[in-house]
Amino acid sequence: MRTTVLLGAGASKEADLPTAYEATSRIYDGLQEGKLQASYVIHALRFQKSRHQALRRFPHLTGIEKEGDAAPLDYDVPIDMEEFVEAVSMIAARRRLEVSAFVQEWDETIEVFEKGWGSDTFDRFRQEITKKLSDLFLLRKADSSRVLYLAPLLNREQGSCIFTLNYDNTVEICAQQIGAKIDLRIDAWNRDRQGTSCTNAINLIKLHGSLDWMRAANGSIQTIPEEGFKEGNPEPCIIFGRGNKLTAEGPFLDFLGLLKHELSVSGQVLIVGYSFRDDHINEHLKTWWNSGTRFRVTVVGRSIERLRKTLQSVKVFGEDVERRGIVLLGAGTEAGLKQWASGAR
Repeated sequence: MRTTVLLGAGASKEADLPTAYEATSRIYDGLQEGKLQASYVIHALRFQKSRHQALRRFPHLTGIEKEGDAAPLDYDVPIDMEEFVEAVSMIAARRRLEVSAFVQEWDETIEVFEKGWGSDTFDRFRQEITKKLSDLFLLRKADSSRVLYLAPLLNREQGSCIFTLNYDNTVEICAQQIGAKIDLRIDAWNRDRQGTSCTNAINLIKLHGSLDWMRAANGSIQTIPEEGFKEGNPEPCIIFGRGNKLTAEGPFLDFLGLLKHELSVSGQVLIVGYSFRDDHINEHLKTWWNSGTRFRVTVVGRSIERLRKTLQSVKVFGEDVERRGIVLLGAGTEAGLKQWASGAR
């Protein structure tokens, strides 16, 4: 039975890479400049996010200023990396947004930053934090022992497709270590600039780009070799934010189309470490699930109970997550992949 594999951030956690929430803190700690801007953005996001959470819990409380009537706020609410980077990007591009025509004035703190550090301060800040991600998520060949738990994904039939939402290079490093041949489909996209099919190799499709990709002047994508990992490289070819991931620039829409095609010819899906927070991915999974009656889904995560709650909430595979055809493996990525490879599939 043909299997499509989908990897989320949790699949890289056991390589000792930070989660999306941990990455925000590490980026902040590593900033040489821009800490004031970072503090401002994080505080604003925490305020807004905690307010939304409080009003969901206490819908009868609509105020936030009047003491005693206000919904209680949690100012320690975590902010994930993508929320953080997307907010900085939107601030930098705010005057170019269509909604700007309806905004009488922006928060005065933004204007203070731009008067003190220059009108492009948030553009420069966005570039700085994006490049910091390479230090956090790009592994070297010397780190190969940290990713061998992914080997069951690569010890499979040729022509398999692994789709990943991650920007790191854990799968590539694992493939190098065990001698598996993988095809990123970048060369084919550079040549044809259109949707490509999977080859006879093991195909690794990076739906949201990679930190070791850069976009050349002619629009093609180039992979930066390990010896090229250094400060001063152009911004990596990656996309952030839930609303920004459907951009027509680069290979991303074509790769998303390839996911749709591979699902249409697969009878089984293995999902590892995915939080189900990307609506466009969820929609493809839902369409695939609803198109047949004999499909099988295996979802690997850290906790069966957490997986069950998430699936019940997003309803990608219907209301009843215990129905036949859905297998939940909650012992973590390494144990879950071993179990899947030994017969759970």
